[in-house]
Amino acid sequence: MKINKITFNSFKSQVNQDNLAQKNQSQTQNQIFNNTYDKMLYPQGIKYWIEIHKPTIDIFKNVQTSTLKNNVILKTDKDSPEDKIAIRMFIKPIEDKDVNPAVKLMHGEILRNLDDYGDENDNFATFFSGNGKVLEISINWDKKDFPKVFEKYMQYFRNLDFACNGITFQKQFEMIKENFLQDLNFLQEDKRFNRLYNVKKFSKEDVEKVSIDDIKKYHNDLLSNSMTLCALSCPKSTDEAAIKQIKEVIENQIPSQKTFDNKIILKNPLPIEKDEVFYLEPDDNIGRLISKTYNFQNENTLKDMAMFELIGTAVNKIIYKNHSQNFDKLFCSHYADYLNKYFDLCVMAGKSADINADMISFAINTITQKPLDDKFFEEVKQGVVKSLKEDSKNSTDRTSLLLCCNQNSISDGDFTAVLNSITPKELQQAAQKYFNSPCITKIS
Repeated sequence: MKINKITFNSFKSQVNQDNLAQKNQSQTQNQIFNNTYDKMLYPQGIKYWIEIHKPTIDIFKNVQTSTLKNNVILKTDKDSPEDKIAIRMFIKPIEDKDVNPAVKLMHGEILRNLDDYGDENDNFATFFSGNGKVLEISINWDKKDFPKVFEKYMQYFRNLDFACNGITFQKQFEMIKENFLQDLNFLQEDKRFNRLYNVKKFSKEDVEKVSIDDIKKYHNDLLSNSMTLCALSCPKSTDEAAIKQIKEVIENQIPSQKTFDNKIILKNPLPIEKDEVFYLEPDDNIGRLISKTYNFQNENTLKDMAMFELIGTAVNKIIYKNHSQNFDKLFCSHYADYLNKYFDLCVMAGKSADINADMISFAINTITQKPLDDKFFEEVKQGVVKSLKEDSKNSTDRTSLLLCCNQNSISDGDFTAVLNSITPKELQQAAQKYFNSPCITKIS
């Protein structure tokens, strides 16, 4: 299972859109959209139906939040139902470094060379840099091997000095540099990524000037000028000695961090300044894809998390109900990048499908022009809870859930109360605010 930036579903942030198709292959339409209700209820029965089907969740029972010696905020979940340990780390630099733009992208490519997709047991380790705006680490491994594997990869990450398939780091760097020179134009054509992460153009001469020392200095400068959030999910049978060892690795391999302050993130400039449409050639392996990406003005609270999931789920359901019979392999998704402040709505279908951006626009207009009716609104809530429960079945997705908001813990009771307190009118007002921002449309 190849995962670059972690698979997406509801409650995921920081997703690599290049890997949407891989998630599609592992989920069927019935798994995602089997919560529709075709039977019409009489008005007097709606309130009774709502009360019977009021969403509830019971997932996180044993989450502890701590601040490690190096100021890393760690959320530890000890109730994963699978026999794997997963860790996910967001390292957020508090200011942009003014360096050769080729250094930033080459640094990201070097981190991706650390990726390991393990074996048939779906073990993996992935590393990502969004042009230095955020660094991500995700590791999911068998419980008995995790502490040792985690320490190895964190040492590689910290020092940026590792061999891959017998190839020295020096040789890898030379190969990456050569690929950059060959693919210079292609690297600068991912206009959506370039807009969201403020990628500046660079020349052949810029690439040729980059040295290993430049990359390592940039890497160290990022790590020493960042705030870090981390989530650890492990099964109940994990002994405390293993958890202690994992914490020590984080403290030893991540330098002292800045105290986490959500106000710093809120001050970051919004990534999308104007409406733009980018056309790309369709990928035969993925099919057709339409996405709309908006600025996401939020404070990373449980209500922000619940509201976005309600809006995204409503949009998905409207699109699916209107078009599932017309297109082969129709798939809808939504995700939010809570740190970099944007969110994405996406529609995919078979390569011969004539999908278009109006499918998303119509769904947006449906929920912004008037409040949703009570029955459909409750279906949407049920869809949010169903997705959350599905995501809670494995350690990797549980770490993503824990990093969706800035509160010290995610209490099931608190989230249920917040979700059920939101009214159709509030959802409409929030949707109007979210969709009133500039938008990047990607069509392929």
